[in-house]
Amino acid sequence: MGAHEQLRAYGRILGVPVHIAQDRASLEDLLELLAGKRLVLIDTAGIPQRDARGRELMQMLSHPSIRKLLVLNSAAQGETIEDVVMSYRAAQCHGVVLSKLDEAVKIGPALDAMIRHKLRVLAVGNGQRVPEDWHRLSSATLVQRALCVVGSNAWKLDSTDVSLMFSGPAAQPPQVTKPVRERAAGGAR
Repeated sequence: MGAHEQLRAYGRILGVPVHIAQDRASLEDLLELLAGKRLVLIDTAGIPQRDARGRELMQMLSHPSIRKLLVLNSAAQGETIEDVVMSYRAAQCHGVVLSKLDEAVKIGPALDAMIRHKLRVLAVGNGQRVPEDWHRLSSATLVQRALCVVGSNAWKLDSTDVSLMFSGPAAQPPQVTKPVRERAAGGAR
């Protein structure tokens, strides 16, 4: 619910009108109304990639005049980024905006997905301020950022950990078996 109000606030800051379309028919009506505008931005209010509404949304946005941009959280895990890229069919998008660059400890997983899927990075978001934190970065700058070591690694092994991992299976103590005693004649053993 707060997303609509946040978009309206950004619209006021930027001096642009904000409209809400609840379904494909209302979207088509709005697109017809705004046909004379140079640029119309459509925000999908962050529907998660595994939400069934995402498929409905993609159907709704299949209008021939819409060029889609996928916004990817560059701070997400690589597997999550891959899931978003596949779910939202990023290869069919005009390009990608990498968001939350300021929050990402490592952007290598995001760049890996961009390279493997041959996606165009059009811009990056590097903070909460609009439009001050919206940038276009060269591929060289993004790669340099990916190769920088930021902070300390959360996963550190000391020599004890390494020797435990590579020492092989632990030696098992020999098993001691007790002899079976025979009972009196006619009894079970």
